[in-house]
Amino acid sequence: MSNLKRRADNFIVPCDWEAFEIIQNEMKQYQDYLDETYKKAEEEEKPFIYANAILGLFLRLAMDEGYRRVIDELKEDYKDTPLILENIKAKPRKYNVVEYVDEGEDKTLAPLIRRRIKSKRQRKKWKEACKDSPEQNDTEENFVMMMVVHTGFEHGYLKAQTIEETAKIVCKDEERANLVTELFREVFTPEVMERLENE
Repeated sequence: MSNLKRRADNFIVPCDWEAFEIIQNEMKQYQDYLDETYKKAEEEEKPFIYANAILGLFLRLAMDEGYRRVIDELKEDYKDTPLILENIKAKPRKYNVVEYVDEGEDKTLAPLIRRRIKSKRQRKKWKEACKDSPEQNDTEENFVMMMVVHTGFEHGYLKAQTIEETAKIVCKDEERANLVTELFREVFTPEVMERLENE
C-alpha cells in the first residue's frame, strides 16, 4: 500500500461525482439483497444490520471504483503505446464479486473512517459543500455515507498506484509483473528514494 499518510481531516484523492454516480448505479444491482437485509433488521429489531450492509457495500464498491479509475488513467497515459495499451483492461463487473478488493481489506479502513466522521474539519467542509451543491443534503446519514465512499475510493486509487499493482495492471502475466516489481525494488532502494525526494 502507498506510504502516503492519510489524514482524518482531508482526502488525498476524493471521489468525484462521475465516480459516485457509477457507484450508485452499481448499488442498484444489490436492491434485492438490501431489501432482504432490511426485513431481517426489522424482524430482529436491529436497525444497525441494515445500516452496516449499506455502508459496507458502498465501501467495497467505492474501493473497486477507485482502483478502476487508475486503470482508466493508465489507458490514457499509454494511448500512444499500443503494445502496453492492449494489456490494460479492467475486469468486467459481476454481481456479488468486487474484483479489486481483497478479503478483509474493507475492515482495515474502519478506524480511519471513524476518525473522519469525528473530524470537525470534515464536518465543516461537508456543510460548505452542501451549501454549494443542491444535490447534497446536509444530514448525518449522508455525511457518514460520503466519508465511507471517499475513504473507499481513495484507498482503491492509492492501492492501484503502488508499484506492485501498477505492474499487475500493465504487464501481460503475473510472472512478468513480479519481475518488474523486483527490478524496481532493486533500483529504487530506500536510500535512492530518499536521495530523489531531497533533490
